Amino acid sequence: MIEPGSVWIRRRDRTPVVIVPDPVGDGPTSTTLRRIAWRALPAGRLNRTTVAAWEKKFVPLVRDGQRVSDAGSEIIRELLLGCRVTRVEEGRTLVLDSGIRLEVSGNIGCGGCSAGNYSITRLEAFDNAITRVEFPTQQRECDSDDLEYLHITVYAEGGTVPDRTILTAVGTPGNGYYGSGYTITVRLPE
Repeated sequence: MIEPGSVWIRRRDRTPVVIVPDPVGDGPTSTTLRRIAWRALPAGRLNRTTVAAWEKKFVPLVRDGQRVSDAGSEIIRELLLGCRVTRVEEGRTLVLDSGIRLEVSGNIGCGGCSAGNYSITRLEAFDNAITRVEFPTQQRECDSDDLEYLHITVYAEGGTVPDRTILTAVGTPGNGYYGSGYTITVRLPE
């Protein structure tokens, strides 16, 4: 949906952009002539384009505050490709060079057993342009339950920079009723 606060990817160069309220107003009411105001992230200048041109040049991604689970790997991949993870804040937030912040939380499952409970055990920065993102999963047996390790591993082109796991979530899915994995809440730059 084309609305202020939503993040889109510019097809030409994969730059994340955000739709902003137009300070001049919406102009003519015809949908083919309506203009969209937007800025490249983190702090690009104000631009305007028509709705028709917008839909040819940009791909929708997320809204500010949208929650993406580990099942939404394509959205997570699109957010990370071409970016750098510049730092980790408060042990739970990945900050991208575009200014987008990814707040990560493990699934909270059953309160009486371990089913569906996942902890985030690793968040790391990666100060190279990300060219590939993978989501490997590992199963390991432990005393009472099988532990599941969910990862986000990133790569930089050229092979001179080693790959890095920037996120690891560990937990047990149990019977599946209580959910699993992690959730990422997307926050736009202020």
